[in-house]
Amino acid sequence: MDRRVRKTRKLLKEALVALMTEKDFRKITVTELTKKADINRGTFYLHYFDIYDLLEEMENEALDYIKKIIEKYSNPVDYYKILINIIEYVKGKKTFFQQIFGENGDIAFINKLKQEMKKIFIRTNKDIPQKGGIFQEAFASFIVSGGMGVFQEWLEQNCEPPIHTLIYQFYDTFSKITV
Repeated sequence: MDRRVRKTRKLLKEALVALMTEKDFRKITVTELTKKADINRGTFYLHYFDIYDLLEEMENEALDYIKKIIEKYSNPVDYYKILINIIEYVKGKKTFFQQIFGENGDIAFINKLKQEMKKIFIRTNKDIPQKGGIFQEAFASFIVSGGMGVFQEWLEQNCEPPIHTLIYQFYDTFSKITV
């Protein structure tokens, strides 16, 4: 991708995240966005169909990156490395994730992320009973939803406590759950 295209897209993404801290995403206009990014409206439309298209690209990039982290540490599974790398990634894009997981966030993205995490959890966790599939699905949903809840709370607390404390809390909680 051309350097100018990357720069333009980066400016638009940064402007969108900044505007999302000020108001509900659904109320942001292309005019506001392009003004904030100091880019012509026509230039915006060369890259995106609408603001939803831009947000979807941002969400897909985040989801793809998280999936790559999980895949990298899934054979054999190393939950510590998965968690530390995801948490560091999320912290690096804190404002974006705070908006997506916040009260005006995108529940569709959160659900996509949960589904991906659940699939990978089932595939990589040999301790989940395989018979019947119902318990397996329910247990994976419980673990993933709990983990996402912890992430959401952590984001609401401006990414405090520190990363290692958060991971310890994950481990402490989930290691007490027996299958």
